[in-house]
Amino acid sequence: MTRNTLNRLTDRQCKTAKPRDKAYKLSDGGGLYLEVSQIGSKYWRMKYRRPSDKKEDRLAFGVYPTTSLQDAREKRDDARKLLSRGIDPKAEQRAAKAEEKGAFTFETIGRQWVESHQMWNEDHRKRVLRSLEMYIFPHIGTSDIRKLEAMTILPLFKRVDDTGKHDTANRLKQRVKDIIHSARLSGIKTEIITNDLDVRLMQYETKHHAALHPRDLPDFFTRLGSFKGNPLSRISDFFISTS
Repeated sequence: MTRNTLNRLTDRQCKTAKPRDKAYKLSDGGGLYLEVSQIGSKYWRMKYRRPSDKKEDRLAFGVYPTTSLQDAREKRDDARKLLSRGIDPKAEQRAAKAEEKGAFTFETIGRQWVESHQMWNEDHRKRVLRSLEMYIFPHIGTSDIRKLEAMTILPLFKRVDDTGKHDTANRLKQRVKDIIHSARLSGIKTEIITNDLDVRLMQYETKHHAALHPRDLPDFFTRLGSFKGNPLSRISDFFISTS
């Protein structure tokens, strides 16, 4: 009869395991083992191979008896289920801890994106951050960037655009797209992609005035010299009157 390779240990074995000259392991099967240190501390570990590169790695499941034999087995079984789906359980553990700390909120990722632009001068960095704090973070700052959808974000741009701040709305759109792009480059899987935010917003039309003809230069300098006021205002008034 084939011997069962799982659940080899008993709680009594775990409880009565004594320290030795060197740390040693008591295997429970399926990669799970109890590591007994030289001073008698007992740690649950699981040996496995990462799906990505097949290299050996370890999972830590806690300290015995705080983490019981049954608890450790349940954690091992959960890890094996993930491995069967090609998911690295340690990466899953890290993601869960990061989520608890709010590492995936849009505001956290957004602030990291701002700080990553070391080439920006301090004034520009503050302006960019302030625009996000005013128009974006209050609405989606606490949202998980991995789960955000375009229908949640697009109205934020439209709201700013409808107030007549067209350039601000367009800059906000580009900044949000850059934040999402940065998150995806760092390995964070988001439901939304930057193309989902390619909505057309209003833009100011730039009006170009006619160029000054060389024959108008004498008149230009004569009128400029007779104008009393700020030099820049002189030039501006002249072009307005001749356009």
